[in-house]
Amino acid sequence: MLYFTKTTIVNDATNVCVKDGLWKADGSRGKKFVVKWSDELYVDDEHCPRLLKKTAYKAAVLASATVTLPAAQTVSATETNLFRLVLYIRLRNNNSSMYSNQWTFKGKPFVVEFKGGTTAADLKDLIEKHELFQYGKRLLNVSTATGSGNNAPDDLVLTATDQWQFFATQDNGVGVQLEHLVKKSFSYVSGMDGEEWVPMEGTKAVSNGVVTVTYASPAATVVLNNGNEAFGDFAHIVKDLRLPTTANLRWEGIA
Repeated sequence: MLYFTKTTIVNDATNVCVKDGLWKADGSRGKKFVVKWSDELYVDDEHCPRLLKKTAYKAAVLASATVTLPAAQTVSATETNLFRLVLYIRLRNNNSSMYSNQWTFKGKPFVVEFKGGTTAADLKDLIEKHELFQYGKRLLNVSTATGSGNNAPDDLVLTATDQWQFFATQDNGVGVQLEHLVKKSFSYVSGMDGEEWVPMEGTKAVSNGVVTVTYASPAATVVLNNGNEAFGDFAHIVKDLRLPTTANLRWEGIA
């Protein structure tokens, strides 16, 4: 069955055309509440399943991730000094065709390999070269920030280029992850050794929407804040609100 829904945004809860205000309980009509657009036009709760009040304006907060990179590792029989930074960049409430793929959610994967002990500045240059080579455009804004603690190395900071980008895997996991290349023996082939990329084991904590993943061995940290879209700004009004333009009214047969 097809259901047609429509969202109407009202700037003010006090409508000058309505004597009792926009919202009132009306027991005489046998309904829990009534939304009044005018004294003659009512919309009752049977046809208005949800009425929300939002702040008139909310600024956009761009998604960002701060990564404390692992230090150089001593190469042993099981470890290497090679790491991967694995990103998956998705879109929310945006249908840009550039992010189309064969998966369920639109998005762009991005992987860069580096050695333990690589500085944030060097990895920043590497990421900027890789994203231009792979996608032909600046997929992320990359910068460095002073690390916490005395003599701490600088952190790598990844920031979305617009309010619709965010970091999340296909199963809504953390979209910024570290992997470590380890040496491994394959038991099903006698005497054969190889190497395998293994996700680093980390402890995840969430506070006020900010995800912090702390890796113990080797030590590293990812702090992820996926931010939020703006509400009430120009981009939101143009994208989400159906202004009565000719293009938006074509489906009603209005030329």
